[in-house]
Amino acid sequence: MEIRIKTKNLILNPKLEKFILDKLKNLQKFFPKNAIQIIDVEIGITTFHHQKGNIYSAEIQTETPTGNLLRAYSEKEKIETAILDAKEGLEVQLMKFKEKLDRRKKIKNKNCLTDF
Repeated sequence: MEIRIKTKNLILNPKLEKFILDKLKNLQKFFPKNAIQIIDVEIGITTFHHQKGNIYSAEIQTETPTGNLLRAYSEKEKIETAILDAKEGLEVQLMKFKEKLDRRKKIKNKNCLTDF
Protein backbone atom coordinates (compact mmCIF):
# COMPACT_ATOMS: atom_id res chain seq x y z
CA MET A 1 0.00 0.00 0.00
CA GLU A 2 1.34 3.39 -1.00
CA ILE A 3 0.37 6.54 0.90
CA ARG A 4 0.99 9.81 -0.94
CA ILE A 5 0.88 12.97 1.20
CA LYS A 6 0.29 16.44 -0.22
CA THR A 7 0.29 19.63 1.83
CA LYS A 8 -1.42 22.96 1.24
CA ASN A 9 -0.22 26.07 3.10
CA LEU A 10 1.56 23.78 5.56
CA ILE A 11 5.03 22.31 5.96
CA LEU A 12 5.11 18.56 6.54
CA ASN A 13 7.42 17.67 9.40
CA PRO A 14 8.64 14.10 10.07
CA LYS A 15 6.48 13.77 13.21
CA LEU A 16 3.29 14.58 11.30
CA GLU A 17 4.30 12.30 8.41
CA LYS A 18 4.89 9.40 10.83
CA PHE A 19 1.51 10.09 12.49
CA ILE A 20 -0.28 9.93 9.11
CA LEU A 21 1.52 6.76 8.02
CA ASP A 22 0.86 5.01 11.36
CA LYS A 23 -2.85 5.84 11.34
CA LEU A 24 -3.52 5.00 7.70
CA LYS A 25 -1.61 1.73 7.47
CA ASN A 26 -4.56 0.06 9.25
CA LEU A 27 -6.68 0.63 6.14
CA GLN A 28 -4.77 -2.21 4.44
CA LYS A 29 -7.20 -4.72 5.98
CA PHE A 30 -9.97 -3.53 3.65
CA PHE A 31 -8.09 -4.37 0.45
CA PRO A 32 -6.90 -7.64 -1.10
CA LYS A 33 -3.49 -8.69 0.16
CA ASN A 34 -1.65 -8.60 -3.16
CA ALA A 35 -3.43 -5.56 -4.63
CA ILE A 36 -1.48 -2.39 -5.29
CA GLN A 37 -3.37 0.26 -3.37
CA ILE A 38 -2.74 4.00 -3.44
CA ILE A 39 -4.13 6.34 -0.80
CA ASP A 40 -3.89 10.08 -1.42
CA VAL A 41 -3.84 12.36 1.62
CA GLU A 42 -4.08 16.14 1.40
CA ILE A 43 -3.65 18.20 4.55
CA GLY A 44 -3.48 21.93 5.00
CA ILE A 45 -4.67 25.14 6.55
CA THR A 46 -7.96 26.24 5.02
CA THR A 47 -8.05 29.88 6.13
CA PHE A 48 -5.87 32.38 7.93
CA HIS A 49 -8.48 34.93 9.00
CA HIS A 50 -9.85 33.27 12.14
CA GLN A 51 -9.30 35.13 15.40
CA LYS A 52 -8.80 32.01 17.51
CA GLY A 53 -6.28 29.95 15.56
CA ASN A 54 -6.18 28.13 12.26
CA ILE A 55 -8.63 25.63 10.82
CA TYR A 56 -6.96 22.52 9.41
CA SER A 57 -8.35 20.27 6.72
CA ALA A 58 -7.65 16.66 5.85
CA GLU A 59 -8.84 14.85 2.75
CA ILE A 60 -8.22 11.17 2.09
CA GLN A 61 -9.00 9.53 -1.26
CA THR A 62 -8.60 6.03 -2.57
CA GLU A 63 -9.86 3.95 -5.42
CA THR A 64 -11.36 0.52 -4.83
CA PRO A 65 -10.23 -2.48 -6.88
CA THR A 66 -13.51 -2.22 -8.81
CA GLY A 67 -12.78 1.39 -9.79
CA ASN A 68 -15.00 3.31 -7.35
CA LEU A 69 -13.51 6.47 -5.86
CA LEU A 70 -13.95 6.92 -2.10
CA ARG A 71 -13.29 10.29 -0.45
CA ALA A 72 -13.43 11.56 3.14
CA TYR A 73 -12.96 15.19 4.19
CA SER A 74 -12.72 16.87 7.58
CA GLU A 75 -12.03 20.34 8.98
CA LYS A 76 -10.98 20.70 12.62
CA GLU A 77 -9.01 23.02 14.87
CA LYS A 78 -6.16 20.48 15.23
CA ILE A 79 -4.52 18.73 12.31
CA GLU A 80 -4.39 15.38 14.13
CA THR A 81 -8.12 15.35 14.84
CA ALA A 82 -8.87 16.32 11.23
CA ILE A 83 -6.78 13.38 10.00
CA LEU A 84 -8.41 10.93 12.43
CA ASP A 85 -11.90 12.17 11.54
CA ALA A 86 -11.25 11.79 7.80
CA LYS A 87 -9.77 8.31 8.38
CA GLU A 88 -12.88 7.23 10.32
CA GLY A 89 -15.08 8.55 7.52
CA LEU A 90 -13.13 6.56 4.95
CA GLU A 91 -13.27 3.42 7.13
CA VAL A 92 -17.08 3.69 7.26
CA GLN A 93 -17.24 3.99 3.48
CA LEU A 94 -14.87 1.05 3.00
CA MET A 95 -16.91 -1.15 5.38
CA LYS A 96 -20.14 -0.30 3.54
CA PHE A 97 -18.49 -0.99 0.20
CA LYS A 98 -17.11 -4.32 1.40
CA GLU A 99 -20.54 -5.36 2.74
CA LYS A 100 -22.09 -4.39 -0.59
CA LEU A 101 -19.61 -6.60 -2.46
CA ASP A 102 -20.23 -9.49 -0.05
CA ARG A 103 -24.01 -9.22 -0.61
CA ARG A 104 -23.50 -9.26 -4.38
CA LYS A 105 -21.30 -12.35 -4.14
CA LYS A 106 -23.91 -14.16 -2.02
CA ILE A 107 -26.69 -13.31 -4.45
CA LYS A 108 -24.55 -14.37 -7.41
CA ASN A 109 -23.63 -17.67 -5.73
CA LYS A 110 -27.26 -18.27 -4.77
CA ASN A 111 -28.39 -17.68 -8.36
CA CYS A 112 -25.72 -20.07 -9.65
CA LEU A 113 -27.00 -22.82 -7.37
CA THR A 114 -30.63 -22.36 -8.43
CA ASP A 115 -29.79 -22.63 -12.13
CA PHE A 116 -29.48 -26.43 -11.88
